Amino acid sequence: MITDVWSLGYTPVTGDEDIDIGGQRLRLIFAPGHTDGHMALLHANTHSLIVGDHCVGQGSATLDIRSGGNMSEYFKTTYKFLELSPHALIPMHGRVNVWPKQMLCGYLKNRRSREANIVKVIEGGAKSLFDIIAYVYSDVDRRVWIAASSNVRLHVDHLAQQHKLPKAMTILL
Repeated sequence: MITDVWSLGYTPVTGDEDIDIGGQRLRLIFAPGHTDGHMALLHANTHSLIVGDHCVGQGSATLDIRSGGNMSEYFKTTYKFLELSPHALIPMHGRVNVWPKQMLCGYLKNRRSREANIVKVIEGGAKSLFDIIAYVYSDVDRRVWIAASSNVRLHVDHLAQQHKLPKAMTILL
């Protein structure tokens, strides 16, 4: 039996609306990067930011390349979150973070470090995505390398958009 999954009502949003749920006001924020349609919610009363999968409780988030993940957009969204100066970050995985500025700046620092290492290994002769992952994630459990490959690919795209890759790069992605 097929039922109408939208039978409870559906209102499309763009990420620039305020909504009221049970007397609680939330600001919808378009937050691409993790995916191309990712959203965040800013709780008006507490100024807490529900960041979804943009941040996680431990480690760093994996961007979903199959759902439009984009490293350039991820950086922009992270800066947007910093500008909001939330009092807390609420990720979909992990604990609430009450030091949002430190967490977001840590994410930016980690991403920049990854990109510097990617450039370094490419300049050193890396010829494949695996070569890059093996160097950049050498300190990380190999079980996460497949997930990390998505981020590495998106980092390479981001570096290419900024013209920061070595001129003679012929890496096979």
